Amino acid sequence: MPTSFNEDVWPFSVIYTDDESVLNRAYLEYDKESNNTKISTHEIAKYKSTVWSFQKEWRFRINCFNAAPRSLADKMPVQEYHELMINRLSSIGEGVSREYFYLDISDDAFSKMEIVLGPKMDEAQKMIVSSLVDKYNPSAKTEASNLSGKVR
Repeated sequence: MPTSFNEDVWPFSVIYTDDESVLNRAYLEYDKESNNTKISTHEIAKYKSTVWSFQKEWRFRINCFNAAPRSLADKMPVQEYHELMINRLSSIGEGVSREYFYLDISDDAFSKMEIVLGPKMDEAQKMIVSSLVDKYNPSAKTEASNLSGKVR
């Protein structure tokens, strides 16, 4: 569920920094006194090291939470359903019940696709990408990463 379609929130421009406290911060905080867990959803995937700044990357953040199935809403008392919903939302460790989420991409955007190969890709992986591009999107541009040979 996107938190908002406001241009400041979704999609958003990545912020490039070398501040380790920002790059390595914890997004999940548990408060023992209130028995609540706080998730900084607006900070997740927001920052990258300046070495990647050439990407000028924009991201979509999709928050996925477990929740009580809507089909149960009419089959139980409102308060009981509400409690079940809160219980499910607080069960972070379970993950979400879907393996894949699909987003539509316009044909025009798909035809203008640009693919930057990862800096650690071997020749076999490059051949796979090339085959996929040839088969599914021959108009896509493929290029090597500026970081090839520069990262471990």
